[in-house]
Amino acid sequence: MRPIEALSALLGSARYRHKTLADGSGVVVDTADMRVLSLNRTGMFVLDQIAGGATRRALLEQRLIETFEVDRDTARRDLEELLRDLDRHLTAPSRP
Repeated sequence: MRPIEALSALLGSARYRHKTLADGSGVVVDTADMRVLSLNRTGMFVLDQIAGGATRRALLEQRLIETFEVDRDTARRDLEELLRDLDRHLTAPSRP
């Protein structure tokens, strides 16, 4: 899995756009391949944090704990799952 800094750089590239919806959920669109990754409210919160420059795992975990009132193990597990999903989506090879 790529470092969070690499995911942040990809999110800032022209290829990817993300949009938070009214309910807090959202989408990441790969404009080159027209693939869409939908995220729940928690996922979009983390994605927005990463896009805003928060790239340390400990900081992201702490923000999840404070914002969603979850325990550290839950925050860590959810963060790792989301980072794996983002890594797969953002680094998948383009279709020919």
